Amino acid sequence: MLNKYQKDLIRAQEEGFPVTEYFQNNIQPLRPDMTVLAVLQWCRQTEAVFRKYEAESGSCIMCNNLFDPLTVVAHTYGLDLDQLLADLEKCAGSFPDVSP
Repeated sequence: MLNKYQKDLIRAQEEGFPVTEYFQNNIQPLRPDMTVLAVLQWCRQTEAVFRKYEAESGSCIMCNNLFDPLTVVAHTYGLDLDQLLADLEKCAGSFPDVSP
């Protein structure tokens, strides 16, 4: 199932709108105060990043911290918040074409 931003992206691609410009103008930036759930809704592919950090922390972040902001998650598990944000951004920026 596609989220609102993915549907908008498909529409933008169909209309010939440059995707980079679309993202700059329409996609809300990732913020440290976003919850894990909000990040997953923002970009489903970020689940892979959370799985990576779960291996490091020894805890299921998506199970135990779904409603916690990223700042709390980083503090709870001693994670580098800047690196977590960078990894999530990188993942979101590299997800494959979502066209049906």
